[in-house]
Amino acid sequence: MTDNSRDIDLEKKIDAYIKGQLPEEEVEQLWVELIKHPEYIGLLQTEIDLSRTYQQQSTTNSYYWKWIASAAAVILLVITINVLSPNKPGPVSMWTQSNINMPENMASAEVTRSATTALDPADSLLNTGFKAALSGQIDKAMNIFQRIVKQYDTTRAVSKAHLNLGILQYNTGAYLKSVDSFNNAISTAGDDSLLIERSYWYLSNAFVNTNQLKQARMAVEQAFSMGDIYKKQSFKLLKRLDYELGNIDFDNFEQQIKETE
Repeated sequence: MTDNSRDIDLEKKIDAYIKGQLPEEEVEQLWVELIKHPEYIGLLQTEIDLSRTYQQQSTTNSYYWKWIASAAAVILLVITINVLSPNKPGPVSMWTQSNINMPENMASAEVTRSATTALDPADSLLNTGFKAALSGQIDKAMNIFQRIVKQYDTTRAVSKAHLNLGILQYNTGAYLKSVDSFNNAISTAGDDSLLIERSYWYLSNAFVNTNQLKQARMAVEQAFSMGDIYKKQSFKLLKRLDYELGNIDFDNFEQQIKETE
């Protein structure tokens, strides 16, 4: 589990539960969240084992042992549900792109109609960064795109540089940085609707990979509403996020996904 994928709030709830500080009304919600995030079962089990070892040495409190038995039973239930239940979609990240195809999605300067017309400096840099990225010189490409966004304010190259930078950051696992880049691409894109839709789609993917699911839903809803190149993919991710956030049940989710096939 990486820092980007950690659910800090869930970890705090597990810690509070182990310490007996989690309010009763939040305990049931904890089990629901564990069903959705089975990767945290191991953490809860470890904490319980450590607590059990300590308590064996320090107390014979019957209430405590009832609590341990209850927690262990819930862990078994959650594991069983996650392993055996067919009525459960895979992790949300399965509905995002693990890697963004650079030749198909990165932006370059528009081709000029006249061979005698030189590209302006920002466009020239943009194409240089584009070529560097496709040739595997990722650090060089990032430096070029960062130079564009720092030196130029109003040209189309700026929004394209933000988009390209976000794609490179996403592909290297720097999801938090890519969130900023995709947002910057959107805010500087003007009336470039295709670039805006592309940026919203990849912004939603980046939010999922940083476990910011509500923000991911807002971003993917924007991509879906623009509905040109990512309509089908964005609809599926939108419904998967609705299920994860508790907006729809599994049957509703499954039916809506089948309708897109």
